[in-house]
This record gives sequence, C-alpha cells and structure tokens, in this order.
Amino acid sequence: LGWPEWFLKARGRPAGRCLDLGCGSGGKSRSLHSAGVSRFYEGCDLSHERVQEAERLRIRHSIPGNFFVADANQLSLTPGSYDLIFSSHSFHHFLALEDLME
Repeated sequence: LGWPEWFLKARGRPAGRCLDLGCGSGGKSRSLHSAGVSRFYEGCDLSHERVQEAERLRIRHSIPGNFFVADANQLSLTPGSYDLIFSSHSFHHFLALEDLME
C-alpha cells in the first residue's frame, strides 16, 4: 500500500486542498490527481521555469489548482489551509520545515 492509497484509506475521502513543496514541474501532483488524492492542488518551487511547466501541464490535464514561485523555507501558511502537505525529492532543500508546519 503506497502512501497515496494509505492517505485515502485513513482519511476516508480526498483532501480538499493540498500543497506540493518543491513541486518542480508538478509530476507528483499530477500523479496524485490521477489517484484521486485531492480536489485542489497547489505547489511551490524556486524555479520560475519549472513552475511555468507545472502550470502548463496542470491546465493541459484540467487539474484544479495553482503552482507558484516561492521558497518553501520562507512560506507562511494559514493554519488549517491544507489537508495535505507533501514533497517528493526536495526535503534536502528545506532548512526548517518545523517552522512551516506551526
């Protein structure tokens, strides 16, 4: 059982909104959308070019959401704004995730 399947089983329904930290071109978000993990996808990355590609592919695949340029180390999130926050292959870039999750 992979974590997307585990998440759906544990939660009993898709996330309303999720955030992909270090999203790159949005590949993991597209994969999770195909698995029905969330209804709305947001993602951030430092690379303007990768975010442009993520947005282009999100629109092409009719995935509701938004990808934006941001440094995950500098994000300030409103508590409760996401049902799921994930990252794939980017944790080595994060300096203080505990601050983001407060």
